[in-house]
Amino acid sequence: MKRIGYLYEKIYDMDNLILAEANARRHKKRKGRLPYGIRRFDKNSTRNLEELQQQLISGTFEPSVFQSMQVKADHGKIRDISKVPYFPDRILHHAVMNIINPYIEKKMIYDSYACVVGKGTMFGVRRIKEALKDRKGTEWFLKIDIVKFYPTIDQDLTMQMLRKTFKDERLLNLIEKIIRSAPQGLPIGFYTSQPLANFVLSELDHFIKEKLRIKYYFRYCDDMVFMSDSKAILQEAYTIVSEKIEREFNQKLHTNYILARVGEPVPNETLRYRRPSRQTNRLSGLSVHPQQDAAPQVDEAEICPQAQESEKSSTPSGNTRQLQGLVYERGLYQPMENNNRNEKF
Repeated sequence: MKRIGYLYEKIYDMDNLILAEANARRHKKRKGRLPYGIRRFDKNSTRNLEELQQQLISGTFEPSVFQSMQVKADHGKIRDISKVPYFPDRILHHAVMNIINPYIEKKMIYDSYACVVGKGTMFGVRRIKEALKDRKGTEWFLKIDIVKFYPTIDQDLTMQMLRKTFKDERLLNLIEKIIRSAPQGLPIGFYTSQPLANFVLSELDHFIKEKLRIKYYFRYCDDMVFMSDSKAILQEAYTIVSEKIEREFNQKLHTNYILARVGEPVPNETLRYRRPSRQTNRLSGLSVHPQQDAAPQVDEAEICPQAQESEKSSTPSGNTRQLQGLVYERGLYQPMENNNRNEKF
């Protein structure tokens, strides 16, 4: 496949930096007041952007030291969150993703939903509802996820995959500086982390769809759902995927995976649903979530480039502030309107 070049100049183009700064400040006002980092930047905004541009042109940009904090998840699990300064780091993260994200998204399968323009949790819910119309082909489902996903992402593998897609050495060096600024993994809180994590797992997605031939497969971040007419097929898929993730991605799957019939209650799990109806009863078996695997209460818009737009598109269906994590966990929400880009299974 032909690699993509001549992108670095687009990153430090002043129009892109201005756009990146505007995106970086969106939805940051709290109680009518902007955070200190933004207010400090605004005192010399033009000069600051020019300074960042010159650092990128000369290749002298170096990532700032980031702060680490802990955030309690829904069920008490503690997550480590990394926070970088608004200037220059967060603006630069936006500037990089403005340019490379369209190329990254082209690598994704259709049923990968996190940080993809026009998709998100509600889009994934609608796709699963469409799949469940094939009652015979979706009799069984398998849910798996990766242990400590972001902290265990292999930085070397990430760069290796990026080099297969991009050939601009200055661009690759810049991204590597951002990635290597953390001692390991891709930090939760970096604006670049979730798109790059999705990019890394896109190779696994293609393997599952094209090699294992799993017709009904859905992924949101590291949470993966398989559906089939055969329990044995899903058991074999778990074994193969588990071995591949350990061997090629240097990560591990949680051993508390879920393999069950669609629509049947799963023992020792928390069922989450809205008002059931005849139309949605089969989704109850997909509405389970282990207590220990809850998603953190963090501002997803700071991590994912498209999170805010996905949230907006979901609001007609109910109180979407509670929408986090697994796509199938929201199985009992009403579907979105038809999307012109719908892809048949």
